[in-house]
Amino acid sequence: ILVPLDGRPPCRQFVIDAGRIGGTEVVTPPHELQDYYSQPGDTKGMRRWLLEEMAKGQTEAIFLSVDQLLYGGLLTAREKQATPAEVEELFAFFHELHAANPAVPIYAFSILPRLTPQDTIDGYDERRDIMAYSRLVGRQAAGLPVDEEKLAALKAKIPPASLARYLAHFEENAALNERLIDLTHDGTITRLVLGQDDGEEYGIPNIEKYALQDYIGSYGLTKRQVFLTHGADEIALTLLAAWQNEKSGIQPRICLRYNTPEARDRVMPYMAVSTGVCAEEKVQLLGGRLAETPEEADFTLLISTNDADKDTMSSRQETVQFLT
Repeated sequence: ILVPLDGRPPCRQFVIDAGRIGGTEVVTPPHELQDYYSQPGDTKGMRRWLLEEMAKGQTEAIFLSVDQLLYGGLLTAREKQATPAEVEELFAFFHELHAANPAVPIYAFSILPRLTPQDTIDGYDERRDIMAYSRLVGRQAAGLPVDEEKLAALKAKIPPASLARYLAHFEENAALNERLIDLTHDGTITRLVLGQDDGEEYGIPNIEKYALQDYIGSYGLTKRQVFLTHGADEIALTLLAAWQNEKSGIQPRICLRYNTPEARDRVMPYMAVSTGVCAEEKVQLLGGRLAETPEEADFTLLISTNDADKDTMSSRQETVQFLT
């Protein structure tokens, strides 16, 4: 069973298709319960459907988007603040689901907020100042020097209510994810994946990420139990691959080949880490192993990232030559 992050093809249809290729039927909620663009999904109806589907006794594994079950999808999660009662209902549901089906593993995934302010914080200048402030605070938290006067000036320009709303979003998300980690520690959740959405190298989202890493470490949990990755849309698809690999006893050997030597270390827009770090963590998440050469690999992943300012687009020819 898959409760997808939202209704877009990468989050839902691609997972169904990949399951079919691997001989697994992926069952998803009816469309009337699913989110549709900015219209949130029916969270209560989704939970009822899931319990009813589980009662049929045909489920081998559950892949659950916390953002879908709590907020009604990724877009709503970016804007809506959950009430304490809604959060408690969610965790009561997790306990109910596990207690009714203790032999069925629950693979849950939750998305960290992006650096970009919520759409409810309006105004171009206000949003630009919040993002600039977030980047400077992130650099400061990383131990890098920052212009303190510029940081203070930015904070003074941002309406206090808007900044409070922006910061509260991360605080709420951090508290939610800590409790999900607690559920993983006590065995209610079999595996938890935390994804960082639309990040940058420095910003307030990274402060939450590093704090969660420390929280995971305080329990001594392994990456098999809690995995922190960079991305969002592909998490369900990767978890399905990991589950199928584990069930089949397969640990695929993957060779990563880049179009240029610089591509591996290039940090692309909306990413908090380099292409190489991201690719290697995906291999680890799906239960694979890195191979040094194509000859010793089960398959080779060709990765092309480019820099328009340096006119590197012609380097794709190297990839074509490799294929031929």
